[in-house]
Parts: sequence; C-alpha cells; structure tokens
Amino acid sequence: MWISTWLLSCALALVGWGRLGASFRGGLPRATHGGLAGARSMARKAPLVWAAGSMDPSAEGEALLEALRKDTLEGLPDTIRTRFEEIGLAEMRALTARSSSDDPKEAEGWSRVLEAVMAETRNRLELARTKLTELLACGEINVMDREIVKLVKAGGADEAFMTVLNQNLAAANAGEGEAEMLRANIYLHIATRVQEEIEKMLPPERGLLHRVLRTEDSALRGRILSHYLSPQGSITTPDGESIPLESPRPALADPLEFSQAISEFVAQLRTLDLDGDMIVESIEKCRSIAKEARQIIQQDPSYSDKDLDDYTNSLTPTFQGGAPPATKSP
Repeated sequence: MWISTWLLSCALALVGWGRLGASFRGGLPRATHGGLAGARSMARKAPLVWAAGSMDPSAEGEALLEALRKDTLEGLPDTIRTRFEEIGLAEMRALTARSSSDDPKEAEGWSRVLEAVMAETRNRLELARTKLTELLACGEINVMDREIVKLVKAGGADEAFMTVLNQNLAAANAGEGEAEMLRANIYLHIATRVQEEIEKMLPPERGLLHRVLRTEDSALRGRILSHYLSPQGSITTPDGESIPLESPRPALADPLEFSQAISEFVAQLRTLDLDGDMIVESIEKCRSIAKEARQIIQQDPSYSDKDLDDYTNSLTPTFQGGAPPATKSP
C-alpha cells in the first residue's frame, strides 16, 4: 500500500522519527484505542532492537552523549527536553549498547540517560495523544481542517504526533465493521491534510516528492510531476484560454534538486530499523517515481540531452544494486 510509504515520508520530514520508531519496535502507542497505558508498558519492557551495521554517533553526537551523562540527576530531564531533537538514531543505538556495559558503574550512568530519554519520549507521545483527541473532537470537517493548519504551523505535527496517528490509522484499517471504516477515513483525512500542510513548508522538490509518494494513481502522479518539473510555456486565463509565453518560466521544481530529495529519502530509509518489506517497498516506489520523472524530462523539449544525463547520473548511485533484502527485524 502506498499509504505506508507516504506516512513514512512525512515522518522522515520531521526530526526524530528514527528514535521514536525504533524505540517502540514492539508496537507503537495508540491515541484513542486504549490510551497510553500500553505505550508506557512497552517503553519499560520492550528491548530496543537496532539494525545490523549501525552508525556510530558523530563527534557532535558523542559530545552530546557525554554532556548528558555528566548532567545532574535533577537537571537531566530539562537538558533532554531542550536537546531532544539532537538525539538521533545513532545516539540511541550508542545509549542502548552502553547501558548494557559489563562495567556496572558505566552501565548505570548510561542507563540513567536512556531512561530519561524514554521518559521524555513518553511525555511527547502523551501530548500527541491529546492533540489527536482534540482534533477528533472538532466535529465538523471544516473546523478540523482549520485546527490542522494551526497545528502544523505551530510545529505540533511532530514525530510523536505522526507516530500516534500512524498507529491509530493502522489499527482502524485492521478493524472490521462500519464504525472502524469511518474511523479509518477520519484518520486518513487528518493524515492527508497534515501532509498537505507540511509539504507547503518544505522546499518545492521535497514537497513534490512527498506529494507523489501519497498519490497512488500513476496517471495523476504523472500530471503532478509534469506540472512541477516542466518549465511553464503558457499561462491559462480564468476562462480557460491558454496564452503562450515568449520565454518559458523556470520549472517549479528543479530536476537535480528533485533527484537529490529522492536520494536523501532513500538514504534515510536504509538507516531505519523498521519492517524490511516496508523499506523495500518504499525504495521501489522511489525508483518508480524517479523513472516517471526521467520520462517527463526526456519528453520535454526545454531540457537538453545533458540535462537528462545529469538527472540520470545523479540517481545511479542511489539505486545501484537495488533495494536491500526484505527481512524482518526480530
């Protein structure tokens, strides 16, 4: 299903998805299907499982971890709250490994940091649950849409919100009956509107990638790609008349910047410790989108052979060797 990929792409546009997604490998917390009791339990019990070939923290990441380890017991929660977005997947891997050190004193120090990070994660997930519950209480769709716009502009559609929303959507889709179908449609509407508002805040090339990732119909995808990647040679008047321009306007999205957005997204996908089948499916969708965009560039007379070659060559390293094998993490 395309929905898993575009929700994943939305989450990857936000800081911290790798940390939250991996922290709750045993199952992500629900917002309205039972509250956060299960999330709290999972955060305490579920082991943090990391993919093989984990990345080491950067020099900045190591400095952050050391600063957290040396922080006082009273000051650590506030420090983590203010620097939460700096704690990425590599830092979480390191924290998990070091908290299991054979040196009891070393393990205790790192465990204290890990527990504080997980506590902040739970706090953010609980806040996300509240946000989603408030949206569901809006009643009218127009009122809900206005609140979604406010939420995104205020930065409220963060990684925690997407985690809770995604889990609720998955739970509703897995349910049976008319009530669950209605619930799934509401969650899907919220997810779509959040996506649309986030896309407006992204650079045009990244926004375009997110938009086509959530467009299942290939013909519609092609029209969207053409609209953004083809230089504008005419304008359309309100009465539908097309007026040619003396010189085409630049494309709304630059092909090379678009290829970079694809490459960055695929690179992020390869680092995530998520269901292997989902990663493979998402990378293959990106490959399909890259091919569709290439066809548009090839057919548009505004682009030269060099433009086409530059676009193709920029993506060759990204997809060389294909997607990783479809394996599921334990």
